[in-house]
Amino acid sequence: YHMTVRFDYSASALERQLQDSLQRTGLGRIDSVVIHDLEPTPHRDEATGDDGVATADWHFNELRKSGFEKLLQLRKEGVIQAIGAGVNIDEDGEDPEKKRAWNLKYVAALLGMHEEVATARGTTAERGIDFLLLANMHSLLTSEAHDLGILDACAASGVSVVVGGPYSTGILATGADPADGSAPMFNYRPASEEVRVRTRRVEACCKRWGVPLIAAALQYPLRSPCVACVIPGGKSAAEVASNVELMNLDIPEGLWAELEKDGLVK
Repeated sequence: YHMTVRFDYSASALERQLQDSLQRTGLGRIDSVVIHDLEPTPHRDEATGDDGVATADWHFNELRKSGFEKLLQLRKEGVIQAIGAGVNIDEDGEDPEKKRAWNLKYVAALLGMHEEVATARGTTAERGIDFLLLANMHSLLTSEAHDLGILDACAASGVSVVVGGPYSTGILATGADPADGSAPMFNYRPASEEVRVRTRRVEACCKRWGVPLIAAALQYPLRSPCVACVIPGGKSAAEVASNVELMNLDIPEGLWAELEKDGLVK
């Protein structure tokens, strides 16, 4: 498996990955770990028509059989402080309905997996998963996390949400009509005209309130009570500094009220 990606969510594999990370970083513990790419996306094969669901299910069963219990043990021992899991919107040409069905099943199982472990052990359930990292599912242009009830489910379970992709992979940072004339990106693909029209409406509203679109995009997810933080990413020190400045910008409550009134956000 030299220099290749190997998917393995069993107890032994997760512990080995963690120990490798501790060795490389020279740390004695890790603040948080994220169960990543446990979804059909990386296992799709367009040539054969394989949608990746069966393979993802197999890996998910590995997590349920031993992997998640190992993560609970490592957290109890103080080796890790928090357990999270990534959940993504449909991407790279995936069937949106199949991805929604997967996400609903996956999130429901994650929120109750600590109880499964307790039942198998014959013990009282301890704290479950600490947070979900929702990528491109909760932004000024995407209400997937809201529509699927994921935000409400997390709030009801006391599970925090980390929002990734607040700029919807580009268009909420560049605007619908980038100054350099390039095509704006939405969900890793050139934005459709429908998405661009909606973005222009959001931009116009922001302009009326004197708020940069990118600042509104960065701060909007935090209006949901269960959202603990937003991770926009930054490929340079300048972008990181800009993100900090945008996060600290005061945004009038009237902007959000107008966006809601116009049906642009929920």
